[in-house]
Amino acid sequence: MNDIPLNVIPAPTDRPVRTAVGYRAAVSASVVAGLFSLVVAVLMVITFWHLGTDNPLDAPEHLALKQALRDSPLDAQIKQQIRESDRQLRSTYFSRRAFSDFGAYLLIGGVTMMLLTARLAAACRARAPMPSRAGQPTDDDNTHPRATSWSVGALAVITIVAAAFLTIDFRDAPNLVLASQTPAPTEPSTIATRDERPPVAATAVWPSFRGPGGLGVADATDLPTDWGGATRTNIRWSTPIALPGHNSPVVWGDRIFCTGADKAGREMYCFDAHSGSLLWSRAVPNVVGRDIDPPIVMADTGFAAPTAATDGQRVYAIFANGDLIAFDFDGNQVWAESLGAPSNHYGHASSLITYNNLLLVQFDQGYVDEGMSSLIAFDGGSGRRAWQTPRDVDVSWTSPIIVPADGHDQLITLAEPWVIAYDPSTSRQLWRSGDVFGEVAPSVAWGDGMVFAVSPGSQLQAVRVDGRGDVSNTHIAWTTTDDIPDIVSPTCDGRYVYLLTTSGTLTCLDSTDGSTAYRQKLGARFRSSPIIAGERIYVTSKRGVTLILRAGPAFEQLAQCDLGEPVNSTPAFVDGRIYIRTEKNMICIEHDTP
Repeated sequence: MNDIPLNVIPAPTDRPVRTAVGYRAAVSASVVAGLFSLVVAVLMVITFWHLGTDNPLDAPEHLALKQALRDSPLDAQIKQQIRESDRQLRSTYFSRRAFSDFGAYLLIGGVTMMLLTARLAAACRARAPMPSRAGQPTDDDNTHPRATSWSVGALAVITIVAAAFLTIDFRDAPNLVLASQTPAPTEPSTIATRDERPPVAATAVWPSFRGPGGLGVADATDLPTDWGGATRTNIRWSTPIALPGHNSPVVWGDRIFCTGADKAGREMYCFDAHSGSLLWSRAVPNVVGRDIDPPIVMADTGFAAPTAATDGQRVYAIFANGDLIAFDFDGNQVWAESLGAPSNHYGHASSLITYNNLLLVQFDQGYVDEGMSSLIAFDGGSGRRAWQTPRDVDVSWTSPIIVPADGHDQLITLAEPWVIAYDPSTSRQLWRSGDVFGEVAPSVAWGDGMVFAVSPGSQLQAVRVDGRGDVSNTHIAWTTTDDIPDIVSPTCDGRYVYLLTTSGTLTCLDSTDGSTAYRQKLGARFRSSPIIAGERIYVTSKRGVTLILRAGPAFEQLAQCDLGEPVNSTPAFVDGRIYIRTEKNMICIEHDTP
């Protein structure tokens, strides 16, 4: 009987150093890295749990202060305590967010070190190979590939988990920019441009966020009440938008405008209102003339949150980095200016609005004691500053509105701690009302001779607009504290005020005294603001489902229309048409013609 041949692998006489000292050092390093990774992972899980379940403004001490303010609404000491509590809660929240982001990188680094030192220990501990039969693998052939596979697999899993922490949104935020480089304002660059266009009907214009005056009220008629994305019912056209953005469309006659941006660039788009064709798109250059690191933003905000504005001659846009730009309707750049990246922990989201020949920019940033906020008016044609006034307010995400009050137009702004009214032509401050708290994102509503201002999670106050100076103790008609919006802007039909929370609670209040007409849970989540059109209210959910309700003191749903695409913007309404910007497309809804 023949012997089965053996593959004898001679032990090398000059092995790599596999001393006990090297082995113990590698094992110790691996254990330390493993314990470090475990501690980081546990802390990240705890932080994730807090971010996902805790609403900073629901802290018992903060709620107790708000209740105390309801009982003693004129107590200045309680108001100051609420401001300090709000600032501390925000600081804690953002510290946790920063750790959740940085911790993911620490976890990847720790696990990588653990695996590398474990492999080094295994190499130091390797045994001399035993003889094997021909055709059979040696110990080294089996052990090392298996160990390598497990190591790579473990590292891949940890990397995926850590990356998930870097991309998770922990809460709906108003639309996060951290303080970044702020270059000095630049002189606007201008070119000659055609300054007259044919007039269009008022009902064919939606010039800014929430329409004329920013009020959330449409004059349009013959609007569709039935459409569907799956069936294409009443969908006239749908056109892709290249870059993302949570801003809303603005319309002037046959032109529709919106913006898009990401970390790499910013663009303005112009669509044909009838066909949906993209007439032009323009890249927005770095206005300061050099590359600056883009601001760090949340997915809920993005790089193009503010809605553009148009005066019928030009269209204006502002982006997260503070770049402000104007184009004519043919896509020629008219002027541009850098306001500098704002100190804004959520990211700049205040939309633009025009008044006569002026472009008005609410540029709130930092805290009130830092004196960084301002309101600026630019000449629309030249880009030169017509006026600028400082604002003693905190950072905000609200957009200004213009109301025809007391026989004169008033520009109304909202940010902690004030509602402030200005003369839009001169910047002269007309009146102000205090008792505004928190991170204010919803814009002001107007109706029945009052403005309705939200303090998220705290209260809504109705302020008569015929006062002068500080009207905090004289012109607040009423307040309410139930189901106050945190992102979505309220609106008013002249008699009833409609509030919509992100979680989908719709409240109808009588504007005369603040009494509740009804409160209804809509069973969806919302970022889009409600729009009143005649006797109907249109509200569009994040899933793209629009509920059409009857305006008035009783809840009545008239229709439900599913577009089938996510929506974070507020639709534009002109005669016979509704334009909705979804996450990826601009869509026109119109009655099908026979």
